[in-house]
Amino acid sequence: MTSNAASEPLEPPSAAETTAARVIDTVYAGGVLRPLAPLDLPSGARVRLQLLDIVPPDHPAPAIAVPVPASPSSWRARLGEALDRPLGAGLLAALTRRDVLLLLLGVLVYALTRAIGLTRFPIYFFSDEAIHPLQAEQLLRNGLRDSTGVFLPPYFQNDDRWNLSLSVYIHLVGVALFGKSVLVTRGISALVSVLAALALALTLKLVFQIRLWWAGPLVLAALPAWFLHSRTAFEVVLAVSFYACFLCAYLLYRYRSPRYLFVALIFGAATFYSYANGQGLMLASGVLLLISDLRFHLRQPRKVLLGAALLAALLASQYLRFRVLHPEALTYHLRTLDSYLIRPIPVSEKLALFAKTYLFGLSPVYWFFPNDTDLVRHQMKGMGHLSPLALPFVLVGLGVCLWRWRSAAHRAVLVALLAAPFSSALAAIAITRALAMVVPATLLICLGLNQLLAWVRQPRARQALGLASGALLCVLSFGMLRAALTSGPTWYSDYGLYGMQYGGQQLFDAIGEELESDPNTRVVMSPDWANNTNALVAFFLTPAQLPRVRTQGMNYYLAKQRSIDPAELFVFSPDDLQQAMESGKLAIDAPERVLNYPDGRPGFEFVRMRYVPDAAAVFAAEAAARQQLQEATIALDGQQVAVRYSQLDIGQLADLFDSRPETLIRGQEANPLVLEFTFPTPKTLKAVKLLVARMNLALKIVLTPADGGAPHVYTSEYRDANEDLQIDYTFADGPQTVHQLRLELTDTTPPEDVHIHVREISFE
Repeated sequence: MTSNAASEPLEPPSAAETTAARVIDTVYAGGVLRPLAPLDLPSGARVRLQLLDIVPPDHPAPAIAVPVPASPSSWRARLGEALDRPLGAGLLAALTRRDVLLLLLGVLVYALTRAIGLTRFPIYFFSDEAIHPLQAEQLLRNGLRDSTGVFLPPYFQNDDRWNLSLSVYIHLVGVALFGKSVLVTRGISALVSVLAALALALTLKLVFQIRLWWAGPLVLAALPAWFLHSRTAFEVVLAVSFYACFLCAYLLYRYRSPRYLFVALIFGAATFYSYANGQGLMLASGVLLLISDLRFHLRQPRKVLLGAALLAALLASQYLRFRVLHPEALTYHLRTLDSYLIRPIPVSEKLALFAKTYLFGLSPVYWFFPNDTDLVRHQMKGMGHLSPLALPFVLVGLGVCLWRWRSAAHRAVLVALLAAPFSSALAAIAITRALAMVVPATLLICLGLNQLLAWVRQPRARQALGLASGALLCVLSFGMLRAALTSGPTWYSDYGLYGMQYGGQQLFDAIGEELESDPNTRVVMSPDWANNTNALVAFFLTPAQLPRVRTQGMNYYLAKQRSIDPAELFVFSPDDLQQAMESGKLAIDAPERVLNYPDGRPGFEFVRMRYVPDAAAVFAAEAAARQQLQEATIALDGQQVAVRYSQLDIGQLADLFDSRPETLIRGQEANPLVLEFTFPTPKTLKAVKLLVARMNLALKIVLTPADGGAPHVYTSEYRDANEDLQIDYTFADGPQTVHQLRLELTDTTPPEDVHIHVREISFE
C-alpha cells in the first residue's frame, strides 16, 4: 500500500522480462534501502523495485509496513512484526496478516448488514426471487432436465421468458441441502454478494494500492440501492457480484500476471449468464477494454491468447446452444420489455432514443437523489440510489480517473462506469437493470476519499480522518439497517401490485394454518396483488397443500355466474370485496380472518361468499348487452374509416395497425370476434393479412362490393398451430373494389372464458 495518492498502479514486466519474484524486507536509512538479509544475486543483476509502503518518520506505520527489527522484550514490537509479515510469495506478498484482519473486519460489517433481519426487509418476497429455487427443485426432480426434457439446460423460463440461467444452478445447492425457504433463498444471494465486497477491496489494495483500500466493503455496504437489492434473491445481485470479480481479475491480468485473464473470462461469463442484462454489460465492457488495452493484449504470449480464445469459445457455447434451442427467445424478451429496438421506426430514431436513455442512465439526478422513475419497492425512501452524500467523493474520484487516463486501471473504472447503463438503455432505465453502477461507484468513492485525505498534509490528521471515515461508513450502514427494519415496512402506503407487493410469507403462513385447521377447506386466493403468484403458491405450499389452493381474481366471479362450493374459503383484498358488494351479484359473509398490512390497514380478508338469488338474471342481461357491437372511427390509409367491433377488454383498434406485434386487442368474450370496416371511399383489395394468437380458428371474410352487388363470402380454418397464426388470405376472385369488409374470427375449441387475441391486420 502506498502512502501517496498520486502513485500509479505498477505496469507489469513485459513478456521478455523475468517475472520470478522474492519478497525482501528492507529498511530505508540515509537515502539507501538496506536489505535485512544478504541478497544472493550475481553482479549486474537487474532488480525491479516495487514499493509496498512509504513510511514517513513522523507518521505511524499504516496497514502494510516493512518490519523494522525490534527489541525482543517489546511485545508490541513483536506483535507488529507478526502482523506486518507478508502472507507468502507472489500475489500474497502484497498482503500481510494486518491486511487480512482489516479485510475481514470490512467484510464482517458488510455481511452483518446483509444477514440481520434478512427475511424482514425487504418486506416483500417476490416471485422473481422464488423462481430460482423452484426451477432448481424441478431440475433435481427431473434428473437435471428442464420441463422440456433438455439435459443441463443453458436457460430456464421465468413465467413466459427464457431469462434464467446460472442463478438456478447456484440455488440448486441450497435446495438440495436445505429445501425452499425465504432465508435460504436470500441467504445464498447475500453470500454470493460478499464476493463483490472482497473483489472491490482487493482491486483497491492490489491494483490501485491506495491507503484506504479497506474501505471498499464499507462503501459498498452503505450504498442504498445495493443495500436493498443485495438482501433480495434477484439474479441481478449475482451478476453485479461476478462483475466486480471480473473487473478485479482483469486488472490483475493487466498488472500482475497473464494467467488472471482466464479468471477474468470465467467471471465475465458468470456475469453474462447470471442475468439477462449482464449480456449487454459484458458486451460493452469487453469491447471497451479490448480497445483500451489493445496494445497490451497483443504483447501477450501466443499460448495465453490461444488459451483465452479457446476458453471464451467454450464459455460461449452454452449461449449458442440456447439460441439453437430457442431462436425466438431474444426477440420475445425484447418485445415484453417494449424495447424500441424492435419497433418499426427509422434507425436514426432508435439511435436517438438510445442516446437519450443512456445519458439518463448516467445522470447524477437519477443516481444520487430520490426519483419517480423506479417502483417504490426498488427504492430506499428519501435516500437516492447512491445517496447524495456520495456525490462529492464520486466527482473527485472521477476527476482522478480522468486526470490519470493513461493508467489502465483508471481507464477500467471509466469503462465500468460507461458500461453499467448500456443494457438498460436498450429498453428503459431501471435500477435493477443498471445496478452494476455500484461497482465503479464504489471504486470512485474510495479513490475520491483517498485523494481528499492525500491533500491533508499532517500525517496524524490524515490517519485520524481515515479512521473516522471508516467509523462513519459503519455507522451509516448500521443506521440504514436499523431504519429499514424499524421504519421500512411503513415507508410506502401502496402494498399492492404496483407498490410493495406485500404478503408473500405472511399470507401463505395464514393459508397453511387454515388448511391445517379444516381438512375440507379449499382456498381460492386472488392473484391480483403480486406478479406471478403461481410461483409463490408453489414456493410456499407443500405438495399435499397445493391441490387445495388455486388462484382466481374477483372479476372471474363477476363476469359470469360460476360454481361456488361452500367449502371454499376466499382470500381477497378489501377493494375486491367492495367491488363485489357494489355489483349486487354476490353476498359476502363477515371475514373469518383478516391479515393486516404493516401500517395496520386490512390487507387480505378470508371470507365465504355466494351469489344472490337473482344473480342469473343480472348476468343474462349483461351478456346480451355485451353482444352489441361498438362503434368508432380510425384513420386508415388516408381515410376516416368507420369500424363496428365486438367489445374489448384489452387494447384499442389502433393497435391493429401499428406494425408492433407486441400490442394487440383482446375480445372480452365475443366468439366470433367481429371487426367490420366501412370505407367512405371505395377501396380495392386483393388480400387481407392477420396475425392472431395461437388457437383453432375459423375465419370468415365478407366483402361488400362498392357497386352494391351481392357480398362475397370467404371462409377458412386453421388448426393445431404451435405459434401465433400468420394469415395471408388472398381472394380467389382477384382484386375487388369494396365498400365494406367484415371479419369474423371464431375459436372452434373455446375454453370456458374465451378471449380472442388479434395482433395485426393489414389490407392489400
